[in-house]
Amino acid sequence: MPILFVTGMARSGTTWAAQGLAALAGARYVHEPFNRTVHPELERYFMQYQSANSCDPGFLRILDEKLRPKRHRSKLRECLLGRNLVVKDVHAYFATECIEAHLGACIVVLTRHPCAVGASWKVRGWIRDFVWRFDILLRQPALLRFLGEFETHIRSSNDLFFQFGAYWGAIYYVLRQLTAAHPGWQWVIHEELCHDPVPAFSGILASLKMPVRANVSDFVRLHDRSPGENESIYQTYRETRLMATKWKETLSSEEIQYILDGAEPFRPDALLRR
Repeated sequence: MPILFVTGMARSGTTWAAQGLAALAGARYVHEPFNRTVHPELERYFMQYQSANSCDPGFLRILDEKLRPKRHRSKLRECLLGRNLVVKDVHAYFATECIEAHLGACIVVLTRHPCAVGASWKVRGWIRDFVWRFDILLRQPALLRFLGEFETHIRSSNDLFFQFGAYWGAIYYVLRQLTAAHPGWQWVIHEELCHDPVPAFSGILASLKMPVRANVSDFVRLHDRSPGENESIYQTYRETRLMATKWKETLSSEEIQYILDGAEPFRPDALLRR
């Protein structure tokens, strides 16, 4: 039973992409198995780097519990049919090497313009003190080898939008280096996916040699509408054509500049290319 692991920074379009890929592949969708809000006992794994050779034994046990197929009666038909599994998680993105090695998972990393992600964080009231997040990143020797040269920049401002930009840049800078070291991983740009989703979704599955078992257009058409007032942030309705520039209506020009200044040393243009 192949596993597709879709990850990236929160609010980068991972839920929409993962649910779309699951629908097209006829796969079972698993939502955020490492969500530390839902599972407080998993807090220790938030943003923790784990390579293929340094997986925490507890983390491996959780992977087996949550993601390996159980061959009890209710799942027997699914196992026999070889149904795929699409997992979306935005908490364990630095454990992708471990997840790939332990489960044989295919990895898809989704990235999105820093201002688009920042606008979404602003709307949800998530733009707060980032110092504790920086501390998690910079206290890990394995991540410090990627981010050490940026530490002064990361800690150079008290502005929350600047800090957000630096946080975005640090995360995607590390993920880009990891993706470059693993040719089989897919680096997907959210804006490109939104621009022409039908061939883009099909192309991802084709690159991963996974079958397309449903009509791509059906998923896109069904979800291409404004979200309702009572729909949660995890539901995947959106006006796709507006997603690339919607953030310009949410952020002030000053906030935009702060985010871009925070992200600048990480070369965001390079992080938003394949």
